Amino acid sequence: MYERYESQELQEWKKLSSEEQFKQVKYLSDKYKESLELLFVRDQSIQVSLKIPKNEHYDLLVSYEAYLRENLGNIPLIVLIEEKKDENKRRQ
Repeated sequence: MYERYESQELQEWKKLSSEEQFKQVKYLSDKYKESLELLFVRDQSIQVSLKIPKNEHYDLLVSYEAYLRENLGNIPLIVLIEEKKDENKRRQ
């Protein structure tokens, strides 16, 4: 049976505790502190809350993901956005 290939950098990343992964991503996310808040990190999943208008989400997320990948050894990442409740839906 075939095993999924994982780079050396990804294997090292997965060996870190959740707290250590969070600390590293939090440190790197400081550059983006005006635009987002880091909520959660587990392996390759990173959850953030965005503080910017919706029309700016795409550009910020592309920039943020590229910045993290570059600084974390080019490991594959998934950046998730915390959903905000729509004011109109809350009223219904």
